Parts: sequence; C-alpha cells; structure tokens
Amino acid sequence: MRWRLAALAVYFLWASLQIAQKPGLQIDEALLVTGAVDMLASHGESTLPHDHHTWVCTGRCFPIMTVRYVGPIKTYLCLPLFAIFGASGAGAEIVRIVSMFLAALGIWGIAALLYQIAGLWPSVAVALILAMNPTYVGMTVFDNNAIAPMMAALGLLCMALATYLRKGTAVAAMWIGAAMGFGIWARANYIWLLAALCAAVVIVLRRRMLRVPWTHWTAWIVGGIAGGLPFLIYQFVSRGGTWEGLSMFVDESSLGNRISGRLVMFSELLLADREHLAMWGGAPVADWQRWFFPLLVFAACVAAFVLPSVWTRISALMFLLLGAILFTSRLQLSEHHLILLLPVAAVMVVLAGALLAKRYRAGAAAIVLVAAVYFVSAAVFQVSAVRGLARTGGVGVWSDAIYPLADYLRTKYQTQEIQILDWGLDENLHLLTDGSLHTVEIYGGATPEESGQRRLWKDVIRKGGVFVLTAEGDRTFPIASAAFLRAMAEYHPSSRAYSALQRNRAGYAHVVEIDSNTIHEPASNSTLSAGDSSAAKWLSGFYPAEASGWRWTARNFAIGLSAPDPILHSQLTIGLYVPDTLIKGLGSITLKAKLNGSLFTPETYRAEGEHFFTREVPAAWLLPGPNRFEFALDKSLPPSQADLRELGIVVTRASLVP
Repeated sequence: MRWRLAALAVYFLWASLQIAQKPGLQIDEALLVTGAVDMLASHGESTLPHDHHTWVCTGRCFPIMTVRYVGPIKTYLCLPLFAIFGASGAGAEIVRIVSMFLAALGIWGIAALLYQIAGLWPSVAVALILAMNPTYVGMTVFDNNAIAPMMAALGLLCMALATYLRKGTAVAAMWIGAAMGFGIWARANYIWLLAALCAAVVIVLRRRMLRVPWTHWTAWIVGGIAGGLPFLIYQFVSRGGTWEGLSMFVDESSLGNRISGRLVMFSELLLADREHLAMWGGAPVADWQRWFFPLLVFAACVAAFVLPSVWTRISALMFLLLGAILFTSRLQLSEHHLILLLPVAAVMVVLAGALLAKRYRAGAAAIVLVAAVYFVSAAVFQVSAVRGLARTGGVGVWSDAIYPLADYLRTKYQTQEIQILDWGLDENLHLLTDGSLHTVEIYGGATPEESGQRRLWKDVIRKGGVFVLTAEGDRTFPIASAAFLRAMAEYHPSSRAYSALQRNRAGYAHVVEIDSNTIHEPASNSTLSAGDSSAAKWLSGFYPAEASGWRWTARNFAIGLSAPDPILHSQLTIGLYVPDTLIKGLGSITLKAKLNGSLFTPETYRAEGEHFFTREVPAAWLLPGPNRFEFALDKSLPPSQADLRELGIVVTRASLVP
C-alpha cells in the first residue's frame, strides 16, 4: 500500500503545483459545479440557462444532471465546501482540489485491481504512469469535461472487481454493478468503456462466465440500477434526453477523416494533449514522441495476443474494442473523449512488459529504457506546465483575468442586469461572485440585425445597460459581439468601458455601460443591409438577395449612402465576403472605389473569408444627401452554364457614419 501512496504523492505534487498557479476558471469547468452555488443561494432551480428536466423540485430543488450527458457529482462534493469557504474566495481552487481527489481515486482503484491480478510492481508501474502523465493530470485537475468523476468511477469499478476476484460474493457483484451505473451517471460516454470491457471479458473467458451463479448476476443488475438511478430517472422524465442531446453533436466528415484525425489526437494525448497545452500556449509533443508512444502501445497490443495471459489479452481486446468505438463514432469527439483509452493502454503496456521481462533476458533492459524515455518526457511537460501557468496565468478562456473581471462586476453592477454577448463569461462569473450577479445571455440565436432576445440592435443600444463581451480573437459566437460593436459605432451612445487584460496585455473581456436613450440617429440611408429588400433602390450592379441575407455583385457595382447632416468627416465600411471559389479560380482580387471623382486606396484580398473595406471619407468629398460610391474589381468569374451571372464578390452590409 505504501508504494501506491507514493505514486499518489507524485500525482498530488504535479497537480498541486499547477493548481497553485491559479489559472483562470474556464466556463465549462465552472458549469460542472454551479449547481452548488444555486442550491446555497435559493430553494429553486438554477437561474442560469440549463437543460429541461435536469433539476427535480420537491419543495426544494436539486440537480440530477448537470447537462444531458453529465451528472452533478462534483456539484454535490463542492456543496459543503462552498458553504464553508464560499465560492467567490477560493472557488476555483476548491473545484480543482475536488477534481484532484476524484482522479486520485481512479489511480488508486486501477492499481488495486492490478495488484490483485499481477502483483505489486505492475500495479505501482501503472499508478506511476498515470500520476506522471501530463494529459491525465491536466484533464483531471483542470476538468472542464467531467473527466475526474469518470476516472473516479473507473477506480471504483476496479476496486469492486478486485474485491469480487478475492471474495466472489453476491455483495461484491452488486458493487460492480453500482460502480458501472455510477460511472454512466457521471458521464454517459463511460458506457463505451463498459461495453468494451464486458465484450472483452466475455470473449476471453467464454464458458467460465457461465459458472457465475445467477444470484451474482441479479445482484450485479440491482447494483447497476441503484448506482445509475438518477440517470435513469432523468431519462424517464426527459424521455431520453441524453440520447436526444447526443444527436446534436454529429460529425459529418468521412470515416477516413474521422479515423485519421482521432489517431493524431490519440498519439498526442498519450503524453500531453493539445487541449490543455493551450492553457499556457505550450508547444505540442515532438514528432518522434507522436510516433514512439503509439508504436509502443500497439506493440504491447500485439504482444498481448502472443503471450499466454488471460488478463493481458482482456486488456488488449478491451483497448481494441474501445478504440474501434471511439475512432469510428459519428459523434464529434475531442481529446477528452479519447482519454478513456489512456488507462487501458497503460494497463496493457505494463502487463505485456512484465511478461516480456520474465520470458526474455533483454526484456527487462528494454523496459527500463522505455520507462526512462517516458518518465523524462512526462517530467519535461509537467515542468513546462507549471512554468507556463506561472508565467501567463492562463491564456484565452483560461486566463486569470476572469478574477478581476468578476470583482469589478460584483462591486459595480451587483444590482443591475448584465447582458452577456458571448460564450465563456457566464457560469464562471456566476460561481466567482457566489451567484450574486443577474446575467442574461443574448448571443444565442443572434443575427447581424437582432440580438438573441429578438430585439433590433438599435433598440438594444437605445435601452442601454451593462454588456460584457470577450475580446476579439477569443470569440466563440462572434455574430452578437460584432453586431453590437457595429451598432455602437453607428449610433454613438453615451457609454463607458472597462477592459480586463491578460498578463500578456492582450484583451480578455470588455465591459460596456451604455446610458439609455442617448443614441444619435444616423442620417437617412447611411446604413444598408444587403438582405433588406428596401435597400435594392440604393444598389446598382447587384443581384437579388440570397436567403442568408447577402448579395452577389457584378464586376462593377455602386452603393448609395447618405452623408451626415451636417456634413462631417466620415467612415465608409463595406462588409464583404470573398468565397473560396473566387480565390481558387482567380487568385487575388483587388477592389477599387471612388466617390464623386475622388479615388480611395485600393485593397487586395488574397484569402477567402469575411473582410471589411474601410476608408476615411473627408467631408470635402461628400455632397448633401445621397452619395454614389462606385466600386470596380480587377477580375470576376465569367458567366457559365451552371451560373449565367458575372460574379464579383459578396456584400453583406454598407455604412457611412461620422
């Protein structure tokens, strides 16, 4: 036992060093525990957006699921700690310490099973491999995908299996079922691991499974129902909400593309996954490491079927079956899904290595060499993680700028509604302020014309209030933020702004407070949306609007925009899109423009995507009323049998504002 404790001490060391650097609390990391904040603040359901039927109310409301496929395990573990220490003070550290102990339970349980079936040193080796692994540490400590509860469930299952192998009782069989049901409740895709495990055991053991008494099978089923009861209740009241939710994340790419992309992710996560290296801008694993460790795993898999060992074959077959499920799944998968393979691969490699060391004289020396390469590589990444987090405080969505932002909002706007313009700034702010903020998300379903609440952006700006948006470059749903900023530029309301900056001085988020009824109406026809039918009379050289609200132009086109009254130095902005078909067919495209005989500086577009043609317009160039801005492209797509139109570029909007 002391050797297993020593392995856990290694895990606790790296985990604690990284927690101590206090990177920012990421939104999904907070999502897994915000239910605890809500239960402390109120007897009702969470005020944050959440899936239907995930809360149960019987006088007092409590969650049975966090989202459709994740259970609130960490919510209930953090509840008493938040009650004692508060979430706003050390909330991020509490969440991460809870995650750390859940992941440690996973290591302990896997090592306990290995001790039962293979002895001391294989169990210690597997425990050390996981304790040192940067992917395992990063994904479980900074857990934004319920990986830590899932690993805890795996540890409990392994301990239950070890107990059953030792005692062979119905009670032990019931605990196996309970651990399985608990794991599915923790995160639904845990069922993939269980399916691979059960299939591998049945295939390898075959007739020996028939010797298990029926009372044990019954106890196993009863335990599974008990362990997964909250998950089953949710499926009943939501009519299969988990399966409905999974259908929303379908990967439409080909089977070959899915397999090749996931092989790359798997090859990296064996050492250090790219998801958490991005926390501090760390460099990905080296090319030789991307090949060496996967080849080691697959060599162990081959050896497992050659060497005569039941448990080694079970682990290898489980690895292959689980890999087949994950690599071919039609669901959208990332590294945090593929991490299920990591502990299985570690067990398989250690069991196969132990057998090789016993059979071949050179086997032990080879294993020592491979172990040295792995542990040195892992240590380098662990040190890089600690240093990177200490230097940056986290970057992007992991930036520690979230902490001063939360303090600023709680101090200044605790009694006001705060409108969130992008993903990444709601659940974490909710947790870090003990649920004291009144936030409303207005980015979901937003368009360039309307907010997610189906109000014109002009009306949103006119009403005023407090708005929070992420910095450019880190926007997940940029439509709302871009439309909000365009409306700000167009109507010039009275406002004040605060920016939360990352340690590298890059923007993290911005707070904009707008005074109500202070907008300045632009001159008539100073702003046009290409999809607006009323805009057609001001457009020349355009084709009819498409369903998505934009128009193709010909090679030469013109737009009429009204000058401000009185005439002032203004800014012309044309929102346009250069399709990939144009770049592939024509190469770079140059746009020229003129107004009343005065020429603007041309602009050349060499890449497909959204662009803005923005130019300063001196007041002396403008005439009272409408002004005709003339545009010309140096090339265009000629008419063809498929499309009889001469195609220039795509225009989405145009404006002329002071």
